[in-house]
Amino acid sequence: MTPALACVALAASVPLAVTGWMAGGALDRSGAAPGQRHGIWEAAFWAGPLTSVAVLAAPRLPAGLALRGALRLPGAAPAFLPAEAPGAWHGAALPVVFLVVLLGGAVLRLADLAVRLRRLRRVRARALEPLGEAAGLPVRLSGDLDSPLLAGLWTPTILLPARFAAPEADEAARLVCRHEAAHARRGDNLRLLLEEVAVAILWFNPFLGVVRRRLSSAREEVCDTAALAGLDPRERRLYARSLLDCLEAQASTLPATGLIGLNRRSTTMRIDAILKPKRHRARAALTGGLLAGLVASAVAAVALAQPPAPATSGGKSVAKWGPIDVTADHLQVDKAHHVSLWTGDATVSGVTKQTMDGLFIDGRPATEADLATLPQRRFASIRATFDANGHELERLDALTKPN
Repeated sequence: MTPALACVALAASVPLAVTGWMAGGALDRSGAAPGQRHGIWEAAFWAGPLTSVAVLAAPRLPAGLALRGALRLPGAAPAFLPAEAPGAWHGAALPVVFLVVLLGGAVLRLADLAVRLRRLRRVRARALEPLGEAAGLPVRLSGDLDSPLLAGLWTPTILLPARFAAPEADEAARLVCRHEAAHARRGDNLRLLLEEVAVAILWFNPFLGVVRRRLSSAREEVCDTAALAGLDPRERRLYARSLLDCLEAQASTLPATGLIGLNRRSTTMRIDAILKPKRHRARAALTGGLLAGLVASAVAAVALAQPPAPATSGGKSVAKWGPIDVTADHLQVDKAHHVSLWTGDATVSGVTKQTMDGLFIDGRPATEADLATLPQRRFASIRATFDANGHELERLDALTKPN
């Protein structure tokens, strides 16, 4: 994996996050059920990170699976650099700088996540006053919290603020525990931790944070629906009052699911849905279409990030890098040394003054005089040398006599 490929992989998450944000917004405006909206927002969130992983993995896949050049857009030619040019950076310095900055930011974000996880463990350990159980989960009081939380991955505990110790708060505590139990059944704490890691690594992608807040809002609505099942209007009002009390409290930064999600602004909409239940529409076709669009966008991003592969046309081997074409009767590929060798009636065309620095004819650097006749010349062999990852074309050696 080269620094340039790593930067491309990380950057691939940005357009996917934008696409996902648009898809999720379209389903929100359609009045779809919370479960459908949560599904599309979750797909929208993970489309970017998984595409970045796919871009990194694609060069290691077989040629038929790697989608190399399947959707490659014709465009600028790669930068040719003499393989032995003294002091040449081979275009790697800038990607290295970017990669160091991106990884440095990710390390800081992951360190902050580790600190918050440790703080959550301390809060959970200090919550010693038991309040019984709810849906098989232990319930404890915590003087460190202003809003209820579900703490823990494998054996979660419902943590309630100290104000729920009052006898008159028993019914509100029961309703809140129904919400937290819904989070536990769905495994939302594990989901949240994985999302925190993804956001930390792709910290430079602002759209990913926006999508995640919308995902958090949809997740809370799904758990609201489960908690409100079978409740009468009075219990709904009490549940809404508990939401308002938590909204007035300070927002928690602990990595755990709670009654108030990341998107606190959406609480007004949640309260309206609690007090005035609405019948949601089934949007299976729209949801399926949006998911298909996300998958197609991800496949396109992976394919566009890969270099084109040599093809065959009319019995000849053909390769294309931007406007530069190489054709010959035979092709041999040495993947271990990142070298391709064309032999027999070989031609090269499309080289310009800007991209001729890496072209050598019979061992000498090509000149501007060579460019005029280059497309008509026939060579015994043309040797292409690539970078260590096999992506960037570094040098072309054209020989008029067999070597």
